[in-house]
Amino acid sequence: ILKVFSVDELKKGPISYNGIKLVAKIYQRAVVSENKIVESEDPTTPASHAIELSIEKGDQKNREVLYAKFPGFALNPDGLHGLKFKYEPDPEMAVVVNESTGEGNLPAGHPPIENSEGNSASQAPSITPGQNVVEFHVNRNNQEQVRVVLLKEGKVVEEKLMKEGDIFQTPWMGMQLFLATISHGSQSQIDVRAIQPPPGKNLPPSAIQIQPIGYDQPIWLALGDVKKLSIGGRQAYVVFTNETITLPFQLHLDQFSKKDYPGTETPYSYESLVTHQTTQAQSLISMNEPLKSDGFTLYQASFSLVPGQKPVSVLSVNKDPGRWIKYLGSLILTFGVIIFTLMKSRVYQSSKFAKGAL
Repeated sequence: ILKVFSVDELKKGPISYNGIKLVAKIYQRAVVSENKIVESEDPTTPASHAIELSIEKGDQKNREVLYAKFPGFALNPDGLHGLKFKYEPDPEMAVVVNESTGEGNLPAGHPPIENSEGNSASQAPSITPGQNVVEFHVNRNNQEQVRVVLLKEGKVVEEKLMKEGDIFQTPWMGMQLFLATISHGSQSQIDVRAIQPPPGKNLPPSAIQIQPIGYDQPIWLALGDVKKLSIGGRQAYVVFTNETITLPFQLHLDQFSKKDYPGTETPYSYESLVTHQTTQAQSLISMNEPLKSDGFTLYQASFSLVPGQKPVSVLSVNKDPGRWIKYLGSLILTFGVIIFTLMKSRVYQSSKFAKGAL
């Protein structure tokens, strides 16, 4: 062990060590969302301590994620700048810095990690959604078994027949699959609970409860759910979703591009080049440059990149017909403040207008 940094030290801000700048972000309930680590907004989520490190040396900036429960996990298995980083869950310790051996710590059978250029490197791995897939196939001839198939880029890597209690050692980051229960003819059921969201956090998904005619028990619908019901001998679909509107124009995505922080897969900029199908005008929509058309404002919100498929650009749409009223109100308020300030000034108080008012 070369150096140990406690959680309190990391919380105070950037730390310098051997010409390296360390910036830590600490998570109490770490979850992975959209290929990045975030803090869970659900207070019922079990505790999962993690630390995300930004490691800077000169012009190089890298990223490392350390989990308390998975000490063998590392984005940079060979270390960075001759150093390795480890999260020790001991109360007196947090980030432990060791010398790098350069041999890595990947489990046996793990494929080499490559960077975005396709070369093996001690940088953040290039992880693409949909690249690794786990399929579960029910065995009709034997209901006590399930065939589990592992696929990488559409090709079968390994498969195994499993029964309840079996463990499947995968070649991916030392991940193990434990088959807990096989249930035939089961149906998913939504568990709706009221929670008090922490201040400053996004609200959790909403849900509504309906009581169909002829049903003994009410039915919960979470946002985005579709239920097929039989009411009065007729089949009906009940949908709980956001209101859908049709825009008066169409856009064609000509090109999508994104730029990542060096050594990471975290984008700091992404933009869409689109063509208005009616006017044939070409516009660039980026994170700070929305597109305004026909009273609507379109913002660059998100994206989806899946190998073998065309890129998908997600835009948020806003329409505020009462915006001019807010602007007018702000203008009136500004004039009111100016007039009030002038009336309180000495110049106005000594003028004939003020004396006449008195």
